[in-house]
Amino acid sequence: MDPFAVLLICDVENATMESDKVPDMLANVTASLKTVNPEYHIVEKVMVGNMDLGFIKENRLCLRRENFILMRVPKRERICHCGNVVLKSPNKRKPHERAFDVADRCILRVILDRVLTKSLPPNILLTSSDCDFTKPLEILRSHEYTLMLACDIRASIDLKNQVMYVWNWNWMYKEERSPAITNHFNLRWQARLKQPRD
Repeated sequence: MDPFAVLLICDVENATMESDKVPDMLANVTASLKTVNPEYHIVEKVMVGNMDLGFIKENRLCLRRENFILMRVPKRERICHCGNVVLKSPNKRKPHERAFDVADRCILRVILDRVLTKSLPPNILLTSSDCDFTKPLEILRSHEYTLMLACDIRASIDLKNQVMYVWNWNWMYKEERSPAITNHFNLRWQARLKQPRD
């Protein structure tokens, strides 16, 4: 496996974009990755979530030209706390399922599929601010994957602490060579993992 290969997974409901910036997004993200390691290159690009969002619909052809895999998440019926149905769907909500759990599970399935087929790149860039990814990222980190996150500045500290590099998503997709915040704790932690054991 190429040690500099990167899997890009975009949680489109938790990392939205301005529609006119989407055509430059991949080039900007790639340039930002190269600020931490010039040999990083994206080998697979997956977008997961509501494919009817405006910035996706208006740029679908562009995204397909860039070889993005667009994974539509099945809509669940959503019910307001007052009891009214606010989103109709033939797919009923499962007991105790929250409104956005479906997208989270689809993203985790993408990762699991690649783990089971031994095709998961050693470097993963997740664009999301969803704290539900904290535990899965912790597990991947313990198996020595290099994890990177592009998120909203208000994302949970626990989520950010699981990764080696963090970008402000609103800068990363808009600007070429956006700087990363390095998690020095994780750099030291990974260096210890790679030390030979007695």
